[in-house]
Amino acid sequence: MENNLENKARFFGCNIGLTICYPDTDPNGKITKAKLTSVGFDEIQTTYFKRKKSPHGGYTVGDILSFNPKNAYHDSNGVKAYLELTPLSEISDEDAEHIAKYRYKSSKMLSFTQIGKGIIDDYLNRVHENANFNIEQYEIDYLRSKGYALPYMDLSVEDLISYGWIKLKVNGKQR
Repeated sequence: MENNLENKARFFGCNIGLTICYPDTDPNGKITKAKLTSVGFDEIQTTYFKRKKSPHGGYTVGDILSFNPKNAYHDSNGVKAYLELTPLSEISDEDAEHIAKYRYKSSKMLSFTQIGKGIIDDYLNRVHENANFNIEQYEIDYLRSKGYALPYMDLSVEDLISYGWIKLKVNGKQR
């Protein structure tokens, strides 16, 4: 898959509700973090985690980012935006347990958390070995909705990082 704005918009569209980071319009180049709320082929819309005072009075609740930086009607540059995601190797106990309970619905397993982490470890090992491993669509959708970095179409997580579409946060801090 090519690294172009149309493909980036499609990828972002699969990640609505997650954290998006982008350069603010102020001259300091501060990075703004917000919730990704809408994506089109021309623009991205965000909602701030905390509302901000508007320079025009009142408050503002988000930004519109343009994929065309020459568009003066938008607040910021969507070309430089990226998603902040968690590596799958840092899956939380709660999310690992959810995956295991989904996969083994009728089981009387003692530790769904350990089983879930085992499923994810097997998946990660197979990805690095380019071997097949069945992870169900529900599991992929669930993990993506929780903000984990997963391959997209024919792109690996490493490809997504090199394209500038994502950055990983490890132990809660961006790499």
